[in-house]
Amino acid sequence: MSSGIKVSPEVKEAYEELQSGHKYHTLVFKINDAKTEIEVERKVETQSYEEFYEMVKTEYKDVPRYFIHDFRYTLDEGGKRSKVTFIHWVPDTSKIGQKMVAASSKDAVKKDLKGIAIEVQGTDLDEIHHSEVLAKAQKGK
Repeated sequence: MSSGIKVSPEVKEAYEELQSGHKYHTLVFKINDAKTEIEVERKVETQSYEEFYEMVKTEYKDVPRYFIHDFRYTLDEGGKRSKVTFIHWVPDTSKIGQKMVAASSKDAVKKDLKGIAIEVQGTDLDEIHHSEVLAKAQKGK
């Protein structure tokens, strides 16, 4: 089911800057108040996953958002990796109408953002914990 909500050109531009230029570590996208477009809410240049997790925990604990995070980790052998991660955050505590619109708009975001390596859907903080994302990242190494 599609909501008909469009992805703004700024979302695509910010994503390209994160993906190709590694200008940002985290992007936060939200559905605008008119429920017509997904827009950039925030761009974070330097942020570890732990800092990202704390940001979600304190600032977005009750509201749906789409996050793109340049997830960086170290392999057991010592090699460093980076994977573009899409996090569809729809907390259990958000309002039912928000949940429905966020869920029905997710595919529009994913369709316009090519090259996502990891996808995580979170309804509570445990589902987006570092250990969960790391496990998904290591499956593809």
